[in-house]
Amino acid sequence: MEVKLKRKIFIGDIHGCYTELKKLLKKLDYNSKQDRLISLGDLINKGPASAKVLDFFIKHKLEVVKGNHEDWLYRALTEQCKLYDDAKTILRESAYSKQEII
Repeated sequence: MEVKLKRKIFIGDIHGCYTELKKLLKKLDYNSKQDRLISLGDLINKGPASAKVLDFFIKHKLEVVKGNHEDWLYRALTEQCKLYDDAKTILRESAYSKQEII
């Protein structure tokens, strides 16, 4: 019996580009049952769909190395700094609560 080893797929600087992320995963023939997807930080901000990207990683319990943008969001949600516009948008558009995102 052949054992199929999981691929490790590392992706960095997604920056809220959900459509592009999905296209890349399709091009890689990503299989959530066989592959291990790991974000190297900066899932959010800049692009048009930060909440969708964040929701995708939360929903599928994927691994994330916290980048500076995730750190800013965490600090804003835990009231360590001002709730900036991108953080407000993420909270409004995400399927997850503030506490679930934290």
